[in-house]
Amino acid sequence: WVMMNRDDTEYFAWDDNKPRDSNFAVIFLIQFGTWMLIFTNFVPISLIVTLEVVKFCQAFFITWDEKIHHAENDLPAGVHSSNLNEELGQIQYVFSDKTGTLTCNIMEFKKISIGGVTYGLTEFASSDNLARKQGISNVGFYDPKFNNHLTDYNHPNSTQIKKVLRLLSLCHTVLVQEKDGRRIFQASSPDELALANGALFLGSEFVGIDREGFMKINFLGRDENYELLNILEFTSTRKRMSVIVRDESQNIKLLSKGADSIIISRLADPDSQLVRVSNEHLEEYAVDGLRTLMLAEKSIPEDVYREWNERYQKAMTSILDREILCDQLADEIERDLQLLGATAIEDKLQPNVGATLAALRNTGIKVWVLTGDKIETAINIGFSCELLNYDLHQLIIDEEAHDAVAKKLKEYCEKRENSKSKAALVISGHSLLHALKEDLADSLMNLAQTCDVVIACRVSPKQKAEVVRMVRHRLPGIVTLAIGDGANDVNMITEAHIGVGISGLEGQQAVRASDYAIGQFSFLKRLLFVHGREAYRRNSILVCYNFYKNVIFVIPHLWFAFVSAFSGQPLYDPWIYQFYNVAYTSLPIFLYSVFDRETPCLDDLEDRQDLYQEGMNKKGFNTLVFWKWVLYAFTQAMYITVFCFGSFSVTGKEASGHMDGFWTAGHVIYGAVVIVVNSKLLHFSLSHFWFTILGVLLSIILYFSSLAIFSEIPNADITGISTGVFGNPYTYLSLLLISGLSGMIDMIFWRHSYKILDFLFAASPKTEEQFTSANPSTKPMRITVDEKDSSFMSLTASEVMTHKRHTGFAFSQEAGHAP
Repeated sequence: WVMMNRDDTEYFAWDDNKPRDSNFAVIFLIQFGTWMLIFTNFVPISLIVTLEVVKFCQAFFITWDEKIHHAENDLPAGVHSSNLNEELGQIQYVFSDKTGTLTCNIMEFKKISIGGVTYGLTEFASSDNLARKQGISNVGFYDPKFNNHLTDYNHPNSTQIKKVLRLLSLCHTVLVQEKDGRRIFQASSPDELALANGALFLGSEFVGIDREGFMKINFLGRDENYELLNILEFTSTRKRMSVIVRDESQNIKLLSKGADSIIISRLADPDSQLVRVSNEHLEEYAVDGLRTLMLAEKSIPEDVYREWNERYQKAMTSILDREILCDQLADEIERDLQLLGATAIEDKLQPNVGATLAALRNTGIKVWVLTGDKIETAINIGFSCELLNYDLHQLIIDEEAHDAVAKKLKEYCEKRENSKSKAALVISGHSLLHALKEDLADSLMNLAQTCDVVIACRVSPKQKAEVVRMVRHRLPGIVTLAIGDGANDVNMITEAHIGVGISGLEGQQAVRASDYAIGQFSFLKRLLFVHGREAYRRNSILVCYNFYKNVIFVIPHLWFAFVSAFSGQPLYDPWIYQFYNVAYTSLPIFLYSVFDRETPCLDDLEDRQDLYQEGMNKKGFNTLVFWKWVLYAFTQAMYITVFCFGSFSVTGKEASGHMDGFWTAGHVIYGAVVIVVNSKLLHFSLSHFWFTILGVLLSIILYFSSLAIFSEIPNADITGISTGVFGNPYTYLSLLLISGLSGMIDMIFWRHSYKILDFLFAASPKTEEQFTSANPSTKPMRITVDEKDSSFMSLTASEVMTHKRHTGFAFSQEAGHAP
């Protein structure tokens, strides 16, 4: 058509100095390239900049939020990776540590078992807390019979008590500082601090280590010196720590404490009556939610120690495989131990942990707790924090053999296949070791998906990361979040899509490795339901809107092409063309993405689980939503083009009678697009402030002002068109009709809510009662007895107590290694 009608289409301003090319391929390439250049503006390059700036501003609002500011430690929320803001609104799986994350990580020495006798009352009057009166922290121990047995030299347990107190005073890496005439312990973990202070309260005070390497203790008022020979440090693999000392009688002793499962396997007589009784005491402590460890010692002959120490020192200086060699030698010497007793430490729950976990579960978020505690401890903490209840069937897997684990998984999967009841899976570390293997991982994942809660007990840091990796690998479409407070949680935090670190007592390793940092677990609810939800909603619309406004801006060229022989003739002046994304449409969407609110008071969102589920189900941004925006832009571009060209085809300049040129019509189209895309922000915004409305008005005014200025530049393509644009009444009629039609379509088809806050201040917060009464569908979901499946009986409280007993540990030697 171009070649045939070239002589009759002088208005296209063909260049007659160039030869007419009749080659179809050449013309096709030229035209194709022309249209490709026009359509490059489909992709909003400015979107990247706008989105990054918006996320950066959203991060500031998170850090400024007083509701997630930990006032006790003056810790505001921290944002280390603002690129993940919208993913906070799409979380489907939460992986949490327990100690220091769900609990305060402020340990109190509560009970102790020595020689088959348990000491420490569960409940006593605050006036009986002698440790607090003496200014000793981390101790909540009271039992009059302890001192009676200790001071009664004829009592059969007196000697054992003294051995335990000496062990607690020597088997550690605590440092002593003098402050105001008092000795202050500096420990690498809260557990160590509680044990050292517990020994101090019971009569054995660690004084310090001198320059010659002698450990000094004050035992029942008498100074004793012990030469420190070796420290066999705690690791997450060893699950124990030991020291080798020489006493004043030149006897060499190994003192050890650690996980009961580890210590028992190294005892000279693991089947003794003392071991059985101590195990019963440990189970009682675990039922109370206490963290436990076992204590043992061993005498080493001088010649045996000398020969072992030579090999150990050589291993310490080895360049290759130093850690492996040292662990092997430590394992060799830590054998044939004599059991002394066991300790129990309490770690209290953080405030509002139960309400936060309940909100997560009611929303449909799967909660997995990965802890190093024994199963009984984890179960009882689960009940106390409302993660578990008696309407949840407990599926416990604590098998050690691979075949036994496979059989248990198959059994539970078959029972859960057609069951509608809610369940909680509790699995131990040694069972998880087999379940994570390739042949059982699918069964574990299938079973876990039928459960509301998963608790993995006695797991190592490596296993925590493997669990997160398994879920991500087998459910690629979900978004995961891991939260922890210690170095042992770093692998888990970095493996999840989003890592949240809690600034606790175990150092800052987890915070430094995380994407977001908060002061306590309960802040996670507001971080997800308020900031995550709002960031997801706003950013989803921001992305779609940027494509929408570019499509509606470019597509008029396509509709114009039907009457311009698809020549690729642009409608807009190239200078004004470049200002579209920079000046005319950038400010309103930026203000929307930063300040828009779904509810008048953001606090209401914390109780709107239904709104958060939109992000979990990807309702705000998906393929269908994206193409809905694009199709809408195509439709609007069509009637904008038709209205504008139709108006200017029946009118012209009064003086000359000539029709206005396509430049005039094109820039009226440009103006209509600017008005429509900016006005649309007012339509789908859920809240309006004076500055957001002002931003829309300024953007529209800026376009018409710049058009008037550019039209006065001499020898330009659009010189003088301001007369045709501003002096023609059809311009205003077209813009009015287009704006009205667009507004009607928005209200009819887009179903946006129109909520107007007052222009200067946000509305006053609603109370929870007012909110739920106005929105009865948003009442929190509750699990009732009627929902139970009679075909699969849940465990009662007594059944939890009488179920097969489990053992584990709750001890940390190094900072960040508490389970």
